[in-house]
Amino acid sequence: MPSSDRKQIRASARAALQAGLTGWTEFFAWAQSVNAEHLPAWAVATPSERRSSASQDSAQRETTLVVVVKLLGGDLIEDDLDEAADQIEAAVVAALRASNLMCELTQSETRIDAEAVKRLGTLTMSFTVTYWTDDPA
Repeated sequence: MPSSDRKQIRASARAALQAGLTGWTEFFAWAQSVNAEHLPAWAVATPSERRSSASQDSAQRETTLVVVVKLLGGDLIEDDLDEAADQIEAAVVAALRASNLMCELTQSETRIDAEAVKRLGTLTMSFTVTYWTDDPA
């Protein structure tokens, strides 16, 4: 898959999240840690893709788009993560569909670190973005 397609998928998701998550920090997806003063924070990545021939001259592409969110909270941190998930899903799906790409949320995972004074919540959302390209072979 041309890297420009993955770049456009990330750019569309970033633009949607920048507009919707005002006051949040964008971080690089593969950062080892994010300081508490930068939370809440989010990142996007396209870590994998699948390709299959759709015809002799076209290919179906399925790119995995991942959105990671980190935030601090109290006893109801899961509720805060659920609210963020709803907002992110709506924004990302709408932005990618506006670019004529099929997009659906395929998995969400939350992780809570309860050892800190404030709980650190991490939400990881995986989307499958499907589209068709010319097959260069």
